[in-house]
Amino acid sequence: MSRMSWIYENTLGKVYQNTGTAYNTCSWLIIGASAVHAIANAVQDSSSFVYTHSGDIGQLTDLASATLDVLKEHFFGSLPAVCTSVGSGLFLWSGRYYSLKHQSEGVEDAHYHSKTADTLSIIGGGFYTYGLCALGKGEIATEAALGSGTVLILSRAGSIFWSQYDNFWRAIPLYTRPFQLVSVGMDVAHNFASSGTPSEALVRSILPLSIAVGLTLFQIPGDFLNMPADSFPRRALGKVQEKIAALPKMNWDLKNPGTYYKTGNWLVLGGAVTQICANVSSFAEAANALTQHFVGSAPAALATISSGLFICAADFYKKGSDRGDAHLTRKADWLGAGATFISTGVTCSLAPNFQAFGLGLVSGVVTCVARLGSAKSSQRKGIQGGDWGWRAFSMVGRIPGFVSLGMVLQDNYVTSSSKAEFALKSILPASYIVGYGLFATGDFLNMPTGSFLRRVLGDARQKLAGLFKKNHG
Repeated sequence: MSRMSWIYENTLGKVYQNTGTAYNTCSWLIIGASAVHAIANAVQDSSSFVYTHSGDIGQLTDLASATLDVLKEHFFGSLPAVCTSVGSGLFLWSGRYYSLKHQSEGVEDAHYHSKTADTLSIIGGGFYTYGLCALGKGEIATEAALGSGTVLILSRAGSIFWSQYDNFWRAIPLYTRPFQLVSVGMDVAHNFASSGTPSEALVRSILPLSIAVGLTLFQIPGDFLNMPADSFPRRALGKVQEKIAALPKMNWDLKNPGTYYKTGNWLVLGGAVTQICANVSSFAEAANALTQHFVGSAPAALATISSGLFICAADFYKKGSDRGDAHLTRKADWLGAGATFISTGVTCSLAPNFQAFGLGLVSGVVTCVARLGSAKSSQRKGIQGGDWGWRAFSMVGRIPGFVSLGMVLQDNYVTSSSKAEFALKSILPASYIVGYGLFATGDFLNMPTGSFLRRVLGDARQKLAGLFKKNHG
């Protein structure tokens, strides 16, 4: 057994033995993180935790006393805090019964332990949800707590009273986890945006980051383990695990232009969603902002259509390159030209001044013309990828776009009051910059193999490799 296998078997392997151990590990992680979070916040805000390293026993006693006071206030200082603590205890108790369910030898014992665990989860979920909502940790946290708590209670009740549909009821909590992770991510983003220093932001984010780790590593696997083996999610997970296990053996086709176009398109789309979610304070605002961004107006709808066209074009580029099919590559060029024409307005709308607007416009027009030229030359000459000059022209067209987006970043830096605000404002333009680099790589790989530019760059690469070997041989 390798060292990594031994580490896994003695850590996560033991946690994933059954539902109960996974759930309880998540519960203990969040309980511990909430205690550390409370103490860290008290240290930042109070003078009771000043320690001068003098070795004075009295000072150490005062520190221990102040720490205990903080923990008592955190876990039992109010009715909501007590409800949250009681809920956590009931969750741990239910986890014990989930473990006994997996260890049961008879069907009746397993059914009894399952019902007991579900009942404790319902009661614990009620206490915990009330406690979190009453504590009022912010609109995002309240919405996430109320939604996930209600779903948990309903699903556990369904498992008890309608056990013939157990596959359905056990799967429901799993589908709420992405929303919880999104709420945690939004909470962390707001902590960094509203904090004066990075250390303050990290202290405020101890608990949400721990919740994210707990959900990802323990709660979600526990949800899967709690489902019957023949349920759809368990079968789907098995297929995903097979694909993940096959990843090291896969031949990642990094010489295919479609790979770079597709990655760049999804990166830009993800950057847009991330920037929107990082700058709102609730799920309702996020839903409204995303709707406005994608379909809220005619320009927004056109931009969304162009994104879809870009993704389709990338798929055609990939298939055309795999099969050596010039017809598919021409289709991709026509789609790419139309998408570029539409999306040029999106890039220009980010421009903070006329110079950046002009550069973005030039970049879009040049890239669009290059796509059309490639399609026509490929159709006329019947060659895969068309004339290399049009592909080179497309690469040149990326340069004004890079400069335009650089000016956007500079304007964001000048107008931002903090580094956190600058980072939040710059997610989308930074995604475009990385995406443009991937698009330019795809343009280069789209050139015919024996084209002038590919031969020149190939020779340069070989010379550089030779120099490296000579200097390090």
